[in-house]
Amino acid sequence: MRRLIPALLAVTVTASTAFAADKVRFAVTEIEGLEQLQTEFGPFRDKLQQLTGLEIEFQPVSSRTSAVEAMNSGLLELALTGPSEYVVMHEMTKADVIVGWQRPDYFAQVVTIAGRGINSPKDLTGKKIAFGSAGSTSTHLGPAQVLTDQGSATARTTSRCTSTATLRSRL
Repeated sequence: MRRLIPALLAVTVTASTAFAADKVRFAVTEIEGLEQLQTEFGPFRDKLQQLTGLEIEFQPVSSRTSAVEAMNSGLLELALTGPSEYVVMHEMTKADVIVGWQRPDYFAQVVTIAGRGINSPKDLTGKKIAFGSAGSTSTHLGPAQVLTDQGSATARTTSRCTSTATLRSRL
């Protein structure tokens, strides 16, 4: 049985060019903008430069899609991405994992409103279920896998909406 929890973060790299140059361009797929990238990953970049002897240059991307395009265009060598994003990126760029780690306190959750008769995953069969962004490990793939692992709430037996605003309007 596959488990998506705890989530695994993967650093990916295009193997053909990443260490052939003295400069490696680095992106984090969940962070938009150079300023936020510098603030949140400046110390990581500095340590990586120290350990590798390579110049690490930040390359902001607006999404997983833009990271894929940058890799395929030779404008990006290294990306920090989540596990579900990595699967897509690998398929589209042939990028490989060079390091990964787990976050032991990172979990997907299935939450319901008390008093609505939902006491187990099987009670969700036939109900509308809101998920986060398609492809998100913690708000889409993880909860979907939990429901599948419990033998209930498959795509055939539930109606999914990916907008919590849409779900709230139906409550």
